[in-house]
Amino acid sequence: MNLLNFLLNCVGLALWLSWRPAGLEPVRSPMSHQRPRSAALHWLFLVAVVLLVLGRSWLYWWVGRDVGWVARLDLGAARLDFNSAVWGRMLAFSTASFGLFLGGFFMWLLLLATVNRSNSPPHPWTRVVAAQLGWLARLPRPLGLFLPAVVLGGLWAALHPAMREAGLVAPLHTPSQLWQEAAVVGLGAALVWEYLVVGVIFAHVLNSYLYLGSHGAFTYLSLTAQNLLQPLARLPLRLGRVDFTPVLGIALALAAFALVRAGLTRLFDRLPL
Repeated sequence: MNLLNFLLNCVGLALWLSWRPAGLEPVRSPMSHQRPRSAALHWLFLVAVVLLVLGRSWLYWWVGRDVGWVARLDLGAARLDFNSAVWGRMLAFSTASFGLFLGGFFMWLLLLATVNRSNSPPHPWTRVVAAQLGWLARLPRPLGLFLPAVVLGGLWAALHPAMREAGLVAPLHTPSQLWQEAAVVGLGAALVWEYLVVGVIFAHVLNSYLYLGSHGAFTYLSLTAQNLLQPLARLPLRLGRVDFTPVLGIALALAAFALVRAGLTRLFDRLPL
């Protein structure tokens, strides 16, 4: 069921990008006779996203109640468990799961835009990322990187009464505990960048030694990896033709994200301070 939920989130993301294809539209020549997409077809993709979220909530309830499946929503520092025996909770899980997945996608874009902002001239894929983000791509770097923590922490604080009423979270012991939890959960938003950072560097290594091709996506990934590894560039990590900088970068990233996850989880469990 967890794999199915992930795959359906991917389908939902594809439908979302079809509804909002900013920067992804194919370039048409002036002589092209291809008709632009109709407004009705355009909005059908958004309707499909809504139907997907609603439809799979019924599927999760119908199948999960018989097998005792407990849907889990990983927020990094905290975890929410949804009992599949109640359809309303499956609807809440389906909505929240896709919302987090979509938010994680835009967090990936935000990191890509921040890391590659100083490139001149900008890579064509940088424009694609900026088109998807809109005004978010123009935020100052510190604000752009900290914004996901503010959004996730704010959502935790705003939805905490409803989650407490549904039995998803424990009652508060002190008035300040809510804001402490919101701060810790918000900081956990950065953990979504782990797979992106490690994956980009690993893809850069493959493209460097196996040469996956000259497609714009591969050159963009290599450029992103080089920018991520820039703090390690001065270290003597090259031995002949082999550069061990990406290896160290992956190891440091995995260790850092693991320490942050463990630290935030332990801190959340100890709240209130």
